[in-house]
Amino acid sequence: MDKDYRENTFKFGDLFLGIGSFIDLLSEMVKEDKDSIAREGNLGPSNEKGLKGSYNYSIKLGLSETDNLKPLVNNRIITGKKPERIFDIFDEGAYFLIIIEIQGVTKEDLVVLLENNNVLIVQSQRSAKPFFKEIPLPENVQDDKITWSFKNNILEARLWKV
Repeated sequence: MDKDYRENTFKFGDLFLGIGSFIDLLSEMVKEDKDSIAREGNLGPSNEKGLKGSYNYSIKLGLSETDNLKPLVNNRIITGKKPERIFDIFDEGAYFLIIIEIQGVTKEDLVVLLENNNVLIVQSQRSAKPFFKEIPLPENVQDDKITWSFKNNILEARLWKV
């Protein structure tokens, strides 16, 4: 079952072989009483026109009391009981564009303001789901030049640089 993917072209059926190999690997780990394994390598054709890739993974079976794993739910990191909202900051040259998904609020509930010209504060006032987020900015922005819109649970804020 060991194929040298550097020599062959990748086919869709290879995906299922890969999943099967993964399940076989887990079975071997259980039979051999191994609690972890690590692998790395390259795959894909060696010619100029083909796709190439690298992989690196480790698998650990079971958890010890010292393991501190944070599960992901809908791309949000769970810290305690409330999921932390993920946001993106884009440097658009003259301004920063900040995009954040906020569920369960309306535009009228939101307050967007700037603190110390370098921290964006987003919070909901009257919502059934309270929300508060401080977003540190890479550099100072103009406090009088902030525009934002909220549509389909997506907040887009534009903050012009000093």
